[in-house]
Amino acid sequence: MRKAGLFKNKLLLALLLAIFTALVLSALFEAGFLYSIQLKISDRLYSEKPGLREIVIVKIDDESIQEIGRWPWSRRVFAEFLQKIPESAVIGIDVSFFEKSNPEDDELLAQALQGRKAILAEEFKSFESIEGRLYGKEKLSPIEELDAEAGFVNLYTDFDGVSRSFPPAIKTAEGIEKGFALKIAEKFLETGLAASEGKKLAVFSASQESFQTYGFSEVLGGKVDAGELEGKIILVGATAPDLHDEIISPLNGGTVMPGVIAHANILQMLLKNESLSKMQDSEVLAIIFIFAIAVALLLARLKIWIAGIASVALAIGFLAFAVLRFENGVIMNIVFPALSIFATFGIVSAGFYVMEEKQKQWVKSIFGKYVSESVAKEILEKTSADEVRLGGSRKYVTILFADIRGFTSMSEKLQPEEVVELLNTYLSSMTKCVFENKGTLDKYIGDAIMAVFNAPLEQENHQLLAVKAALEMQKAVAELNAKLGKSLQYGIGVNSGFAVVGNIGSEKRLEYTAIGDSVNTASRLCGIAEGGQVLASLETFNAVKDKALAKKIGSLKVKNRKKPVMVFQILELKPEGLKD
Repeated sequence: MRKAGLFKNKLLLALLLAIFTALVLSALFEAGFLYSIQLKISDRLYSEKPGLREIVIVKIDDESIQEIGRWPWSRRVFAEFLQKIPESAVIGIDVSFFEKSNPEDDELLAQALQGRKAILAEEFKSFESIEGRLYGKEKLSPIEELDAEAGFVNLYTDFDGVSRSFPPAIKTAEGIEKGFALKIAEKFLETGLAASEGKKLAVFSASQESFQTYGFSEVLGGKVDAGELEGKIILVGATAPDLHDEIISPLNGGTVMPGVIAHANILQMLLKNESLSKMQDSEVLAIIFIFAIAVALLLARLKIWIAGIASVALAIGFLAFAVLRFENGVIMNIVFPALSIFATFGIVSAGFYVMEEKQKQWVKSIFGKYVSESVAKEILEKTSADEVRLGGSRKYVTILFADIRGFTSMSEKLQPEEVVELLNTYLSSMTKCVFENKGTLDKYIGDAIMAVFNAPLEQENHQLLAVKAALEMQKAVAELNAKLGKSLQYGIGVNSGFAVVGNIGSEKRLEYTAIGDSVNTASRLCGIAEGGQVLASLETFNAVKDKALAKKIGSLKVKNRKKPVMVFQILELKPEGLKD
């Protein structure tokens, strides 16, 4: 019952602290706190995979620029390039044809584009949000002379410079405009695709090396077998660093990627019908609270090191689940659920520490004056505050009473200060004997002392400890008498039996004591003991007879007891008794 009470107290504190922690973390999450860290962590989940074989990248790279000439190239070059591409191929050209050039060259390119499944690049200079919808403004399109279909190549760049999403389609004054990759996918699949507006997370899973790539000059020079390009999607774009057509993608935690490779990733995503979305905020909040409460229950129920291992296992399991869900198209918030686990563990552990320290101080305030420092420490380790509350329990104990003989008459001849000093000297010495034998000082009664053994801590040899303490008291009195020139003597009574032991009093003032017939008997034995005697009952004697020398006094009538008590005088301990 006591352990259950302690568990309830710890559980209540743990749950309150866990809910408090979850509320704070929820507020921080809603405020966007640590969002950049979450992005960096989720970027690590983008791992590299092989690119689709249907997509071929034609690079406008340094080698091609060296062979063909300084960029930008004549549009005649692109017209000649298109003649090298099979008519079955779908072509996406991520090159700006926004201004007129040599009319003859423009005408050649226009003729080369006629009848081809080709998509050119266009671009919006800015965007505007109206009633929650994104509108494209100031569109830059290929010149009319080319008379070719185009799709916008804009991507979204987050505040940290990483492009993680794209708009499949954008609302304009003329209607819905579809993106570059979406139009290419429709050409290749020969069917229309859903043109959702707004941001859509891109599945970046392939670097430039993951795709089949050729240099522009290689294709132009006829070095690439046309069969390799038959029925494929040909994406043409700049990869030369000096052309500055690059983005930072989340792939592998942050990879600089040519724009044409970014569009290849988006195109691959559309062709494979892949999707990527963030988990709902409500899910994140639910996990924060669930994890906080789970950790609180672990700490309230288990030892802290076991709860710690379980909490780490929970975090690792959640991380593995987050990786699995990412593979299935959902980006989970990792930061706040992990924070919920470890912050709750830290805060609840700290709360338990403070609670236990306060309980220890309270227990110490109750027992500190009754027992030795070593016993007090043991009590603190084994006893909870719940076990020190008001009330008691029936327990088998050994009671010791010691009383100075003739002290009253002697004190009448001394000054009050001398009486107090003398009494303190003798009682301090007696108390030391009790503490050295792990006894509990119950109380001082004038010039008498009462001690309890086998409470509050269990002691297998409590009868022997009590007898040993009594004999040491007599020896200590003799030494003090010799030192102080006094002739005081103690009469000591020891009895073993059941008593009600516990804290008695009020919440404001508790006193640890023992009450019952066995206590009264010990007191009566003390009362009949002569100075220098240690009298023990039969109950106590039977427990120590193999380790102590004793003399049978006989049956003595003890006040308030119907039957006489068999009494023994303990003379000394045998050698084996001294060892215990």
